[in-house]
Amino acid sequence: VCVDMVGGCTDPAACNYNLEANADDGSCYNNDLGCGCDTPAAPENADCNGDCLAGYILDVWNNCEAIVEGCTDDTACNYDYTANVDDDSCNYDVCVGCTDSEACNYDASATEDDDSCVYPTIWYLDTDGDGLGFYSPLFSLESCDDLSDSGYADNDDDPNEGDFDNDFVFTSEDCDDEDPEIGLPEEPYDCDGNCANDIDEDGICDEFEISGCTNPIACNYDNTVTDEDNESCIYLDGQGEISAAELENNTWLMVQDNACDGTIDQNWIIEYSSSDIGPPMYEWGWGAEMYGTWYWSLCGNIYLDSNAGLYNDEGEIIDYSEAITWGGEYNPTDNSFSGIMYGWTESGELLPANNGSCWTMVVAVEGCMDSEAFNYDSDANIDDGSCVPFIYGCTDPEAWNFDPEANTDDSSCIPFIYGCLDEMACNYNIDANTEDDSCFYAEEYYNCAGDCLNDLDSDGVCDEFEILGCQDDSACNFDEFATDAGDCIYPNPGYDCNDECLNDSDDDGVCDEFEVPGCTDPEACNYDPSLGCTDDDGSCFYSEIS
Repeated sequence: VCVDMVGGCTDPAACNYNLEANADDGSCYNNDLGCGCDTPAAPENADCNGDCLAGYILDVWNNCEAIVEGCTDDTACNYDYTANVDDDSCNYDVCVGCTDSEACNYDASATEDDDSCVYPTIWYLDTDGDGLGFYSPLFSLESCDDLSDSGYADNDDDPNEGDFDNDFVFTSEDCDDEDPEIGLPEEPYDCDGNCANDIDEDGICDEFEISGCTNPIACNYDNTVTDEDNESCIYLDGQGEISAAELENNTWLMVQDNACDGTIDQNWIIEYSSSDIGPPMYEWGWGAEMYGTWYWSLCGNIYLDSNAGLYNDEGEIIDYSEAITWGGEYNPTDNSFSGIMYGWTESGELLPANNGSCWTMVVAVEGCMDSEAFNYDSDANIDDGSCVPFIYGCTDPEAWNFDPEANTDDSSCIPFIYGCLDEMACNYNIDANTEDDSCFYAEEYYNCAGDCLNDLDSDGVCDEFEILGCQDDSACNFDEFATDAGDCIYPNPGYDCNDECLNDSDDDGVCDEFEVPGCTDPEACNYDPSLGCTDDDGSCFYSEIS
């Protein structure tokens, strides 16, 4: 037997179950949250009609809250602010409690004192935690709170008056009167570690000051000096200072030309180190490795190489026999030193060494010496291995494709274009490269234009939301929510939907339209029950026989 296919929801549990459907069309839905289909869920602690469940009561915010019984009259002695249902327990006669306003537990509502008053305790400072307080007007107070865990005691029995940590050093002299391990300051310092005596305010106590020559190129330079006395500095030829900062604060590059023909035979790196005695010490070497130390002095404008042990422990010159001396002059124009290498003979005569090797010493400038590198430094004379290759890319931090690794811009920068990047969204922007959280989507059962995806009768109501019912507001079963017309039920003529008369002026239960005028008194001569009169019109007449 062939049966016509009827599409619809075939799930009996669904809100839109179709008893006549024999082919499920995927339209089933169930939004029953406990109160029926297409109906919101019941409020918390309430039923589907919005009425509070047993044990709950509606509060001022129209929420169902648990019932708390008690006295709700705030003028009663036993007023309970947590109660929301009065249980007739209010007491207005006697309110017992502490009636002393000076007490910690004073009860303003009490009318009869019950001897329950509690008064403040006097607390005394107890910094050593031995449970014994120390009396002092500055460190005692009255409080209703328990301060025993806050460095106070409820007595003043501490025998070490003015010595809170019991280290036998009075508070006025103790650097920390809460720590018995700390007492008087160590001389010549105060409790903060600052010098008690420091006339020049240089941070060195007067008791530790050392006076002497602080010029590193002087013959009697002493780097342990704390009080400068450069009047005492000694220069063998009397020429005085040249520029201590130039020698001390720079790394130097010495170029050695043995034949003085412009050919570089050796490069030396010279860095200032330090020296506890004599002139300052400089380390020398090549590359990253330092090979030895030199003492430099401007005594007679000669730089002394002390590899041969030129100084004794007191910094005094003791032997020139094996020392090599770089004799030269300072050129302030280009901040360089240059000259000829000398050697000392056993007889103490100073003569050119190696037939008078030439040398030049300039301030060392470290940097990249590769002219093909991104960070090539034309002023550098020592390559420090810092060369970086050119890395092309977008160097604009404000660009979308900024490359933090790039150091050379290749004009590839792309600006930020904000928009929706979700292809499923209604406002998907194919040109955007940066999500701006602007995406919005069609509501369920609708397209992005707000039109129904399914609307068989083209009435603007999606099939999923159609409701079958009577749409005639004059019918007894009118459904204001109906979207598809269904059967209507109408009242009988003259009656309303409750089968009551629309018009019954005499309230006799007979509609005015159906009233029958006539004589309704059975005692009258002209009364005729067969006429069915319902409305007496005053036409009755009676026999005159008495």
